[in-house]
Amino acid sequence: MADIIYQQIFIEHRQEYNDFIAMYTDGSKSDDNVSFAVVFPSTTFSFKLHSSCSVFTAELAAVLFVLEQISDCLERKFIIYTDSLSVLESLKSFYIHSHPHPLVLNVLHLLNKLASRDFNISLCWMPSHVGIVGNEEAAKAAKLASTQTNSTVPLTDFKKYAKVLFYSNWQIQWDTETENKLYAVKPHVQPWPSLMIRKADTLLTRLRVGHTRYTHRHLLF
Repeated sequence: MADIIYQQIFIEHRQEYNDFIAMYTDGSKSDDNVSFAVVFPSTTFSFKLHSSCSVFTAELAAVLFVLEQISDCLERKFIIYTDSLSVLESLKSFYIHSHPHPLVLNVLHLLNKLASRDFNISLCWMPSHVGIVGNEEAAKAAKLASTQTNSTVPLTDFKKYAKVLFYSNWQIQWDTETENKLYAVKPHVQPWPSLMIRKADTLLTRLRVGHTRYTHRHLLF
């Protein structure tokens, strides 16, 4: 039922903006693949990004690609549909962030540049997987992307990727220490949640690993 409602809302929206050329974008991320796709009225493009990129980066890359492509068009009215609400929110609230994503800056710069050339470009959120044809085509194309791009990896994405890789390798090494008494206490290397009060946090850690006055008082005398 919800799908039908969304489809009807979309139809009404397209009727209201029927003089705007519609384009659909989507980003995709799996365990070892990050990609994006853009559906134009007559063609579809899809590209792979470095596996360390986030899906947020993929969604932004798709929007940026659209803007780059339409910059040479004679038409002036375009509407970009994306199912990434986080992308739209980041573009809207860019100026309150001290360290913005580099692609956010690129998108905003190109939007302003196109606006100065009398382009009328709207970005619109749409829900994913509700049967809207353009969105479904973009999602499918993104997952099947095979052409690699040479775009750089944002620092924020690389740091997260490096952290995940570090913990993964550490976990593999730690899993070989099954004879270590601490392995039974903490089989996973991810940090325990910390308490706000350091004294309580220290006490809890000592209880976890068995380092207390009760268990080690024979060493104090």
